[in-house]
Amino acid sequence: MVGRYRGFISYLKQNVSGVLAIHCVIHRQHLVAKKLSVRLHESLHLLICAVV
Repeated sequence: MVGRYRGFISYLKQNVSGVLAIHCVIHRQHLVAKKLSVRLHESLHLLICAVV
């Protein structure tokens, strides 16, 4: 979806000026939490499920 050349964000950047793409903050935190503790990982997993 966010492919550099063929993704949706690439398409938007070509057609809409000023588009800024940022990787989901919650997803980044979830990736870090997997390495920190089981309890934090489970908490962020529940949050992601609620958002999605």
